Amino acid sequence: MTTIHTIWLHARLQCQRFPTLAAECRYQPRTDGEVPSPRDQCSALYHDNKMWIFGGRSQTSRLNELHVLDLDAWCWLVPEAHGTVPSPRQGAALAVL
Repeated sequence: MTTIHTIWLHARLQCQRFPTLAAECRYQPRTDGEVPSPRDQCSALYHDNKMWIFGGRSQTSRLNELHVLDLDAWCWLVPEAHGTVPSPRQGAALAVL
């Protein structure tokens, strides 16, 4: 199933001439795979040309789902997880070690 999503990219340009200039662009890629439900305050990480998204909050509850958007194929994946599943959370941070 092909789904169209809007991804908003925000960037702040910091320099002496334009200390608060904000650049904004809008892009609507066509994606395949299992699309994550709408959420806010999720943790996101870009690594190895993939966007990793964990947790967040839906309209009714906190989430503990992990989703990956492969930016080469524009395909959503749900990776197989092993071990103890983290508790649902919002506003957390992700890092690559």
